[in-house]
This record gives sequence, C-alpha cells and structure tokens, in this order.
Amino acid sequence: MAVYFDKLLEDIKSAMKNRDQETLTALRTLHAAIKDATSNAGKDVTDDAVAAVVAKLLKQLGDSHEHF
Repeated sequence: MAVYFDKLLEDIKSAMKNRDQETLTALRTLHAAIKDATSNAGKDVTDDAVAAVVAKLLKQLGDSHEHF
C-alpha cells in the first residue's frame, strides 16, 4: 500500500468523526479517482500512482477555473 493512500484513508475517517462534510466529500472524490485509476484498472496503488491522480485532478480543476 502507498503511504499517501493510507494517509487519505485516515483523513477520511477523521473527517467522518468530525462531521466535516465538505472535507469528507473532497476526500471521497479523491479516493474514488485513485481507486478508478488503480484497482479498477488492475494496477497496484503506489505513491506514484496517487501523485499522478492528484496531479490530473488539480489540472482539471485549474482548467475548469480558467474556463469559468
């Protein structure tokens, strides 16, 4: 398992305990994107894979921000 992925799971649990819905939604979205890009594609969850997904999502967010 990837260290970043483990930290993400811890953060999800923490957000659930704190009832922080905005953070929880963002973290669950990131978790789903990582799972889609790795496990569902038959790849292992590594720190590099997590970083690639985060970079992709940040680029999409930046593009959307510029567009609107």
